[in-house]
Amino acid sequence: MSAKHPVIAVTGSSGAGTTTTSLAFRKIFAQLNLHAS
Repeated sequence: MSAKHPVIAVTGSSGAGTTTTSLAFRKIFAQLNLHAS
């Protein structure tokens, strides 16, 4: 992990807003033109 290649992890119980969180990250990445590996 580095500043250029950070690791982002989201933890929580299944069904505890995980879909909403996933969609939020997708929108943020799209707006910043970033691609998750």
